[in-house]
Amino acid sequence: MDELVFAGARLAPGRDRRGAPAVDGLDLRLRAGECVALLGANGAGKSTILRAALGALPPQAGSVTVDGVSTHRLSRPMAARLFSWLPQERPLAFPIRVGELVKLGRFAHPPGAETDQAVAEALARTGLDGFRARRLDSLSGGERARAHLARALATRAPVLLVDEPNAALDPGFAWELGAILQAEAARGTLVLAALHDWRLAARFASRLVFLKAGRLIADRPGGGIGAIGADLLADIYGPGGEWAEWEIDVGRDQLPSSGPDRT
Repeated sequence: MDELVFAGARLAPGRDRRGAPAVDGLDLRLRAGECVALLGANGAGKSTILRAALGALPPQAGSVTVDGVSTHRLSRPMAARLFSWLPQERPLAFPIRVGELVKLGRFAHPPGAETDQAVAEALARTGLDGFRARRLDSLSGGERARAHLARALATRAPVLLVDEPNAALDPGFAWELGAILQAEAARGTLVLAALHDWRLAARFASRLVFLKAGRLIADRPGGGIGAIGADLLADIYGPGGEWAEWEIDVGRDQLPSSGPDRT
């Protein structure tokens, strides 16, 4: 996989796609090895973009393609090999062992040594080495979130799509999550993550894509290049937030985990 391209894409979620689009006129070219954060307030269109990338949402107009092929025309086996998907709404806890849940990420691949290695590595990277035999419904919310992340990592797909992956995670592992996504991109994976936490995104993403009311309004480099200005954050999230008092440099080591105070 070389690139995922949105060209003039108009996207409307739900069964009746004749209504007002959630995303309109989206032009976005994403390449293998990038770690891209989609940022915006609720309803900005972040999850809609991920679903269209996955092929679950055909565009009303324009196109969404992976290496020139419309994503919604991919066969299910092909889509399962190309994309790994971590949705925002994950299944409630049910009595499945963590190891078996993670192995579900390999359903499009034959069993064998490679699958066993992928599962073991995903468990290790998410700090769940000793959880393989634990039941999912016995875990805390944060532990379940890590188990679902491990399932997505075990797929080893060329494109990793994650929707609010830091939901229910404690602050320490949320920052570790950023390092995991960075490492996936370093392997050549295209990582596309929808996030509310712009501090986390500024730390790990190589690109920051800002959305407002279904429109792309800024596409900026991350990873220590450029800056997120208070004016942009106020435009995205509204005036009066903590950004009214300070600005952050993208990727700076002193980037705070919360609040405007610096140490």
